Amino acid sequence: MRLHRVADPVLRAPLENRGGVGVTPEAHGLLALSRISPKAIRALGRLTPPR
Repeated sequence: MRLHRVADPVLRAPLENRGGVGVTPEAHGLLALSRISPKAIRALGRLTPPR
């Protein structure tokens, strides 16, 4: 992953008055899910990892 691919959105966020910036595909997916269904994100947070 190139540095600019991460640095550009992070440095642009304060200029656009954004608190959080998703950089990876997983972050984009979870951000979209949190906007669609915040309850689903809270349920994912309560899951215990497999041992």
